[in-house]
Amino acid sequence: MTSQCTHLGHPIIFSYKDRSQAYNFILSKFKAKLTGLKANKLNHAGRITYINSVLAFIPIYYMQNIIFSKGFIEKINSILRRFWWQGVQEENSSNPFHFRAWADICQPKSEGGLGIRNLLDVNKSLVLHSAWLIASNKDPFLTGVLKSKYYPRDFFLESFHSWHKVSLLVIYFTGQKILHHNSILQINAGNSNIWTDPWFEGWEDIHSSLNLSHNTQNLPNHVSELWDPHNFSWNAAIVLSTFSQPVANQILQTSKVLFA
Repeated sequence: MTSQCTHLGHPIIFSYKDRSQAYNFILSKFKAKLTGLKANKLNHAGRITYINSVLAFIPIYYMQNIIFSKGFIEKINSILRRFWWQGVQEENSSNPFHFRAWADICQPKSEGGLGIRNLLDVNKSLVLHSAWLIASNKDPFLTGVLKSKYYPRDFFLESFHSWHKVSLLVIYFTGQKILHHNSILQINAGNSNIWTDPWFEGWEDIHSSLNLSHNTQNLPNHVSELWDPHNFSWNAAIVLSTFSQPVANQILQTSKVLFA
């Protein structure tokens, strides 16, 4: 297998530090789209339409599976920026004068910009979406494969120490950190496993908080077994008899709204 090998359009063999160089072919895709276009005949309205409807979509497929460096995205922005101001991009041509900062042009139209998407933000949002598919088990097969290899005893959002810098898998770790800091736990149907799923803030100490006087053969397995289904509230008797006082109090203080 050589460094030229690809799978579903992605290069397979490269180090994470060299990921931008491995994806340089994306820059060629931009240039190919502009070479065959009589861009010098497009006015600025035509250029903005072409950027938003064609050029901006070229890297989207790859951005779902890799985190590009700021320098690489700046190369893409440079192509878009020069096309917007100059149109035709000839070799060794001088840079056109830019009357407005590119960051201003990429603002939404409602804020005075032209609505060109910020590719760095697009890259992060696509990575976050990929990580969410794993965390929410939307793709059971992929989730199962990654879990068995990288975090067999952990929950996705708690598995920071289990990941390695495997080029195409770093996206999940990156999105994982964002999800971890911006997500809340919701019990909902109560089908979460008490002992293996993070279902309340003190979950990490759940095993060491077990009431040793409890009959281990009758331990509840799912969160729904800890509440009264008729009143949509915790069954205090079961909670207090199963867990030590501090953790039991933490559970009982969890909002009832989560049962709705």
